[in-house]
Amino acid sequence: MRFDLDTEIRYPSGERAGVLRRVIIDESSDVREIVMATDGLVSRMVIVPTDRLSEAPGEVLTINISDEELDTLPDYEEDRVPAIPDDWHFPEDNAPGSDVFPATMLQPIIPVVEMSNVQEGELSLSQGTEVWCLDDRWGVVDEVLTDENSRVYAFLGRSDAVDEHDRVIPIALVEHADAGQVTLNCTLADLPTYTQEMIDDQKDPEL
Repeated sequence: MRFDLDTEIRYPSGERAGVLRRVIIDESSDVREIVMATDGLVSRMVIVPTDRLSEAPGEVLTINISDEELDTLPDYEEDRVPAIPDDWHFPEDNAPGSDVFPATMLQPIIPVVEMSNVQEGELSLSQGTEVWCLDDRWGVVDEVLTDENSRVYAFLGRSDAVDEHDRVIPIALVEHADAGQVTLNCTLADLPTYTQEMIDDQKDPEL
């Protein structure tokens, strides 16, 4: 099953159920859940177990669930939380909120981190998650690739350089990951050695 981020998910009837926003990967590199933005007047971000998903002809991701069951799925929650360094200095005459939103351009903005309600040890990947090498940023995540057992073996990355092809990046190359960024265990110069260039008309990458 391929998880093409920001693509449609449909019911078996063909009716659109929502859009795939995130893939949640556990410590064993298995995809147990995905996050779907539901259709409708009031959209929800819901956590869907992958055992309720299947792939229809044409690589269309199908959710095998009723409308009533969909309403019972848990919400995916995400928040930006201040991450205050030990040496952070608060001005004595600061106005409420000025530590987070500075009054002048000379005043630094407090750092924040993204927190979500996924289980500890799990990784949530979305389209646009930053991809960094040890020395600099390379690009962003575009698609998550899994085998027949829904185990992630690689992800498709899109380079910041417009003249460079997408690359198939093995999940084993990930050194560190958090809510908004994955860091690879190589330098920008070494990245072509450990990854495969994805040609436009290539359908299934070979690793």
